[in-house]
Amino acid sequence: VSGLPSSGTIYVRLWSYISGSWQWNDYTYKAGGGTKAVMTSPTPGSTLGSSATFIWTTGSGVSQYWLYVGSTGVGSYNIYQAS
Repeated sequence: VSGLPSSGTIYVRLWSYISGSWQWNDYTYKAGGGTKAVMTSPTPGSTLGSSATFIWTTGSGVSQYWLYVGSTGVGSYNIYQAS
C-alpha cells in the first residue's frame, strides 16, 4: 500500500469470507515512526576504563543524534554531550 501518511494512526481491517459469511480482524499501526538508534558498543552494563568509544546503530528515519555521558543519573551529561 502506498500513499500512507507520515504521522498519525493507520487503521486496517482484514476481511475473510468463511462459509458464506464475512468476518474481520482490526489492526492499528503508528505511521512514520521510524526506529531509534541503539547503543551497540561498549556492551550496556560493562565496566569502562578511563576512555571509551561509543558505537550505535543508525536506526531509521533519524535525522540527528545527541550523545549524553554523565555520572549524576540517567540523562545526565556532566562528562560529555555532543550532537
